[in-house]
Amino acid sequence: MALGTFRRPWSLPALVAIVVPVLCVAGCSTEPSPTSVTVAWSDASRRGITVSWAEPSDVPNKVSIEGVVTASPSYLKYTKAGEPNTVTLPRSAFPVDGNFRIAVTHGTPSSGSLSKPGHSPMFDTDGPVEPVVTGVTRSGNAVLVRWRAGSRTVDYTPGDPLDLPAGRQLFSPAVGQAGKALRILGRNTSATQRLITNVRPPYRFQVMAANEWGTTWGAVVTADTTAIKAQIPGTAAYGASTLVRGQVTQNRLVCQTSKCGVQPVPAEAGILVVLHARDRMSAPWRAVGRTRTKPGGFYFISVPSPGTRMYRAVAPTSIRSAAQVAVGSTSTAKVTRTRVRLIAAGFAGGNVKRRGQAALAMVSFAPAINGRAMLQYWNGRAWSNAGWVPVRAGRAVKQFGATRPGVAGYRYVIPPLVHAGRPIEGVATGSFVLRTF
Repeated sequence: MALGTFRRPWSLPALVAIVVPVLCVAGCSTEPSPTSVTVAWSDASRRGITVSWAEPSDVPNKVSIEGVVTASPSYLKYTKAGEPNTVTLPRSAFPVDGNFRIAVTHGTPSSGSLSKPGHSPMFDTDGPVEPVVTGVTRSGNAVLVRWRAGSRTVDYTPGDPLDLPAGRQLFSPAVGQAGKALRILGRNTSATQRLITNVRPPYRFQVMAANEWGTTWGAVVTADTTAIKAQIPGTAAYGASTLVRGQVTQNRLVCQTSKCGVQPVPAEAGILVVLHARDRMSAPWRAVGRTRTKPGGFYFISVPSPGTRMYRAVAPTSIRSAAQVAVGSTSTAKVTRTRVRLIAAGFAGGNVKRRGQAALAMVSFAPAINGRAMLQYWNGRAWSNAGWVPVRAGRAVKQFGATRPGVAGYRYVIPPLVHAGRPIEGVATGSFVLRTF
């Protein structure tokens, strides 16, 4: 019996008992049934099955195939009176993965069956089971793949007349690469390992198993490539979250009969994505955040902004199993410019003053550095400098007298600065108003 995994939960006597009988016309019982019906492979090529039988008289015969808990094929063959009691049926007349027996009756195409049938022993047409990968060793552009034959759990027709000796499973390993036809590396070999050289992802290795009844593919080893896209913001406020989002695409090799092609598909959930950053072009990249893809290959990473720096997203090589690898990829890098983050600006103690009262113009911001900020006032046409104000721990306060009745606009300008070695762009506050009466 050939290797396979098809399960048949019935007992052998039950299988035989529910075979649909061959119908015969009135009077068929008057003819003796053929006896000693046997089946055997016709020759070493195993492309045909020879059916032989015995009968007491020289009569025409009808030969058919009966399925056992399987649909019966429509194939029929007739012999004339005087011809030998043997025919050869093509292997193609038998569906793969079924149980059958041969029925021989007396009869012609016009008369139908004129006797009860004589039956051959039951036999199976089990095709091969998918081969299974047992090991993969990768080294550069070379891959060593090892596999074994699949195993069938139960043989429901042990020792049937068409069974072959164990060890008859043959393999044809093949490799596919983008833009090329699937390449057979060796046909009908009993070897269970193959070294593939000079292959670069994406590629697909698979093994065709063959036996006397058919073929099937298995032992698949893939190496896909990936592509990662990242939306990196152009600006961010100091200390605020910088949100990087994007998608990982997996380039999977699909092999048809004539050619293999790359099919981009969204990466599965759970692929690792690492966010890299560096402060200047000559500095090394370092990981500052990580996440895993959501369904559809989407990802989101949020990190605080410590200053102007460059970001990129990386999808490292993902090894889902020994037989499934997705080679990593890197997004285009982009600079996110960080600006001073304003916390508050205005007049401490209120912005409505009597003439001669003290007004306190204040500003606070991050990072909490020491330095200076420029206080400006609106002269009716443009902003004019009122003077530099010392900054202590990110806070500046300027006290002056409210001397002119009316409304006056003020603002602070925080100049560009460097913090922890990273540049941070300066900002101007919005206008805050002093009302004097």
